[in-house]
Amino acid sequence: MEKSTTNTKTTLTIIWLAMAQSHLLFAAISYLVFAKENSTPVDQNIVYVFFGIAMATATFSWLMNQKAKKLTSRRSLSSASEKNDEINKAMPLYITSWATCEAISIMGLVIVNMFGKPVFNQACILFIVGISLHLLEKPKV
Repeated sequence: MEKSTTNTKTTLTIIWLAMAQSHLLFAAISYLVFAKENSTPVDQNIVYVFFGIAMATATFSWLMNQKAKKLTSRRSLSSASEKNDEINKAMPLYITSWATCEAISIMGLVIVNMFGKPVFNQACILFIVGISLHLLEKPKV
């Protein structure tokens, strides 16, 4: 039973690392491909809408992560199979929270794709929020 718990922890860590590197990929693509002078005028209202959605997404991500941590931090679990069951219940919550962190970085990619170089600095804020939140949500199982 202990081997199954170890495999689940390893799987969660690999998924977390893979999703963490994708934030950097989104930022690199934004800079190398989309951050060019664009003739589309910047509509700051659309950028503000993206920021509002990103903050709501960050809140949702944090709540999912807290719920997952609550499931896996119970000290009263006596057997390894009970611990493994709790980790398996928390796994979808962890993955959902990381995916929503990725969504924040994707929003940065989208606004750079829409408006080009003039909004790249604002998109960097979204990349930093997505990456920071993802790093803070490392699984502790």
